[in-house]
Amino acid sequence: MKTRRKSFVLTLCSVIACTMSLRANWSLPYSRPAQYDYGNYYAQSLNLHLTGKPDFFSSELSKAWSFYKKNFIMANGLVNHKRLVNGSVTGETEAVSEGQGYGMLLALLNNDQATFNNIFEAANTYMWDNSRKSYFYWEWKNGGKTGQGAATDADLDIGLALVFADALAQKGLWDTYSKNGVTYASRAKEVISSIYNNMTRNGYLLPGDNWGGEAINNLNPSYFATAWLKVFNEYQSDVDFTGVIDKCYDVLEKMPRYAQGQAVDWITPNGQRAGRGGLEMGNDAIRTPWRIAMDALWFNDSRAIAYCKNTKGTLTEYNSSNSINFLIAQMGLYNEQGQIIPETKGSFDYVAMWSCGILGSKETSYTTKALEAAVIGKIVGSSSDMLGSSSLQDDKYYYKQSIGALGFAALGGMFPNIFADMQGPITPPEPVKLTSALAPSPTTIDLPGSIAISASLDKDANWTITTVGETSGNSQTFEGSSKSISVTWSGSGYYELETVTATLEVDNLDSTVSPGELTTSFEITQTPPRPVIEPGGALVIHDLENASTINAAGGQWFVYDDAGTNGTSQTEPDDAIDLLSPSGGNPGSGIQVKFTVDQYAGVGMHIIKKGGTVDMSNFESISFDYKTSTISTMLFMLCTANITDFAYHVVSVSGSSNWKTATIKLTDFQPPNWQPNSQMDNTVAEKIQWQVESGNNGTLYLDNVRFNLKSGKLPDAAFLDLLTGPNPVLEHSTANPGVQLSAAWVGSALRISGLESLNGNVQRVHISMFQPDGRMIRKQSVALSATSKELVIDNRAPAGNGYQFVQIDFISDSGGSRARIIEPIVRLR
Repeated sequence: MKTRRKSFVLTLCSVIACTMSLRANWSLPYSRPAQYDYGNYYAQSLNLHLTGKPDFFSSELSKAWSFYKKNFIMANGLVNHKRLVNGSVTGETEAVSEGQGYGMLLALLNNDQATFNNIFEAANTYMWDNSRKSYFYWEWKNGGKTGQGAATDADLDIGLALVFADALAQKGLWDTYSKNGVTYASRAKEVISSIYNNMTRNGYLLPGDNWGGEAINNLNPSYFATAWLKVFNEYQSDVDFTGVIDKCYDVLEKMPRYAQGQAVDWITPNGQRAGRGGLEMGNDAIRTPWRIAMDALWFNDSRAIAYCKNTKGTLTEYNSSNSINFLIAQMGLYNEQGQIIPETKGSFDYVAMWSCGILGSKETSYTTKALEAAVIGKIVGSSSDMLGSSSLQDDKYYYKQSIGALGFAALGGMFPNIFADMQGPITPPEPVKLTSALAPSPTTIDLPGSIAISASLDKDANWTITTVGETSGNSQTFEGSSKSISVTWSGSGYYELETVTATLEVDNLDSTVSPGELTTSFEITQTPPRPVIEPGGALVIHDLENASTINAAGGQWFVYDDAGTNGTSQTEPDDAIDLLSPSGGNPGSGIQVKFTVDQYAGVGMHIIKKGGTVDMSNFESISFDYKTSTISTMLFMLCTANITDFAYHVVSVSGSSNWKTATIKLTDFQPPNWQPNSQMDNTVAEKIQWQVESGNNGTLYLDNVRFNLKSGKLPDAAFLDLLTGPNPVLEHSTANPGVQLSAAWVGSALRISGLESLNGNVQRVHISMFQPDGRMIRKQSVALSATSKELVIDNRAPAGNGYQFVQIDFISDSGGSRARIIEPIVRLR
């Protein structure tokens, strides 16, 4: 049976307890008003998840923003128009005004004034036309202005961001801004007036200010930001958008499939086909549920609520006994006949937009069934640093990440009407006080072992502890959001007798706290011997005998297909956890995957933890054992981080019906014929992949992946530390992101900490210990109480020179039935 990794099920709690904890889930510099607490609209599973992780929305939004800044904001402050075109990345040096609006809103919601100003100034430098008082140069590419004419949605978003920024500055929560005679307020009022004077006609909101006579018959419902227009009305008195707002709702009601809550990309005022495009719900229209939902959430507009309720006509599976995945599969784009476009089903950004429509309905009989944890989990996705999924190449689209993050913020109550909030008396949140200084216990340590580092606060707050070895420079970072702070320092990768300094940072910490209370240190007095890897030898990166699809360096196996290029290839299994076959190796366990190929599909392995890179300069070749069934040829790839267009270097490998060992020299890899100038940088190797292409349906078996060192060479120090570190590692701690476990040595025993995050939902633990060859050497069962915080397992069988694994099954026996809650695998070094 397939293990589901993206489950948010925890344990029962009351909605009241959940909503109280949610008030800490806030990024803006003032206390969160109660009206943005949407817990009463969430399904029980989502509220349960938020009980275990009250900072879920804020931490995930912050994660997405960090990724956004790194990947989509250019050095000049423009938000790039990065996207895939025919499988290749493009747009990294292009920008559109729409992106400046998205970037400013996201910077604002993340309380990042420095980045907000950077994006704003870039828009003023490269896109502003002072004669028209609009961001008239909607497109910038090849180092200059190319597209002329303001895009109304961009000016609306930029205008709203400026109104909100001005409101924060007026209250002293942001610094005042003035550059070249431009302030937040002056530019906001110019943009608002320009929208009314140049982008409306006969009361209709036009798509821009440079369309001429065709504008009136090319209305774009996804630009109907009626809540934005209401904020503009309250902010200034020069123009009045009331009539425009009414016309927006008139047009919405004339859309075909309005009763199903489906919007259209383009339409005439009479509800007919526009000259610009058809009546499908495409990449433009998908934003409409979010835009209109904000009017329902901020202003309780009955017309907005009615439209949002209509989304039930499309999302019919909300009320079904089927899996919630059936509902997610309805969240996509729709053609002119109202039928879903199959390849768009359940895309994380579309899920975010549809979910906003659900929330905007304010109908609890709808929302509490549809806003399930799994739905929100689909938006968050499987990546550790962004929204969505890297396997679906969601990281390559600025647009997807933009609307996904904005929708996610709205769903979490983190997209407030800041202007309205600032109209009453506002005081910053009460500073957090330190009630117990940072301290280690004990103050010295013999490795392998662990030290608890703790402190306490007077209230829940976001905190970070950073440890640094003063001699080695090795560091570890721990993060959390709680009143009681306690982390376990494991000493992984430390081989020096040295002092380790720990530093605590806390959001909104009382300024009177002494720096000495936030810093502490402890001594390493004994270190373990560093295991030896012979120079010039073969490094077995994964022999698959560890009962896991995670290798010796922490790298995860994965599968991929051509869905991102509209292909229909399939892999069996389609979940990496199920790739391991107990009898599919040479010998013992191995990888087994069956391909049904349209364009391409493949299986691969991250060399280390996903997102990390390895210096392969000291390696001569890569070896692996393989056999195939009906696959005549495949491509073996070494993927390096410097290549951003998938032009990975490859070697063709012939199929074999019997087990065979392939040894591929790094010098054998060649660029693909479609991009012969692609350069491979071996110092930033990320993963290896086996790809099967059209006409090669069949099964592939893999085992014994080895990296062969050059004569007299060792892996670089960073890679060596990963391979020879002395401490236990939780390989997949849980199928539930709300549960946070950690593993550490206590003398000769293994301690699993963090059981309190199970919230008493586990009654029993089954423990199975395995030798490196996969043979079980011990099994035991332990009862847990509702207050258990840790589990100590006596390590009676030392790992020796190989690896030993412990499988821990957490079992719920409640209600007369038994259910496996989580299934972590611990690797003992």
